[in-house]
Amino acid sequence: APRGIGLAVGDVAKSLLKLAGVHDAWGFARGNTKTKVNYAMATFNALKMTSTVRVTDEQAKSQNIVSGPVGITAAESDVDSMEE
Repeated sequence: APRGIGLAVGDVAKSLLKLAGVHDAWGFARGNTKTKVNYAMATFNALKMTSTVRVTDEQAKSQNIVSGPVGITAAESDVDSMEE
């Protein structure tokens, strides 16, 4: 999802993604999403699969794919920890 979009997913997925520390996600569900356990398991499985996705360095660069903290410098991180 584009940065800043927020969590554009269902309530069950939104709860799980917040716990996982995801800030931006776009979701589309097919089938019966009112079955909360199935929807939660599908979201959890999708989160697990993100660690198995492999892209080439060229793809990562062209699509601006990054891993780890994004947009926070060490100086900003130190300021945030001082405020708490």
